[in-house]
Amino acid sequence: MIFLTLGDNYSGVYASQVLGVCRYLSQISEKPVRLISFIAIPVFVEHRKKIKDAYPHAIVLPAWPRIRNWRKNYILLRFILFFLPEKKIMARGVFATLLAQKLKKNGTIQQQVIMDGRGATQAEWQEYKVIEDTSVVAEGFELEKQAVLGSDFRLGVSQELTKYWKKQFNYQREEHVVVPCTLNKAFL
Repeated sequence: MIFLTLGDNYSGVYASQVLGVCRYLSQISEKPVRLISFIAIPVFVEHRKKIKDAYPHAIVLPAWPRIRNWRKNYILLRFILFFLPEKKIMARGVFATLLAQKLKKNGTIQQQVIMDGRGATQAEWQEYKVIEDTSVVAEGFELEKQAVLGSDFRLGVSQELTKYWKKQFNYQREEHVVVPCTLNKAFL
């Protein structure tokens, strides 16, 4: 399996919600999960080292500048996947999920696309001003809807998030599981 991230820079949250999940999935599947992570260019060298040191099965790539260019990362991702045997992707967040869905649609991957939904993306963008590009924020609802409805399976952080999907996007299926956030092992 591949765990795909786009635009998530290394942090404590990244260590627990990305690297911790990759380690856990590797342990239960008894196969290493390959992490493919697209990182912002200004912090690429520093964060690439941190990620590779913490998780050797990672491929860390520079992301296209500016979040509005998120779709352009598809070209490099498709090229990389051509050389990898894994054909199932768990994608963290809207942008990574949409790239994975496009890869499945064109046949680059043949198995599931699993959305790791960590929150109500559109609501976060508006409330916390996570994304400053108004053109991306304006299409946020449709992007999130497409990511949720177009995935084969979903991970939600809470029952409230799955209720949000049902209310906002008319998500009718039960093809999801709730996986709450946990503490990083460093706190133990």
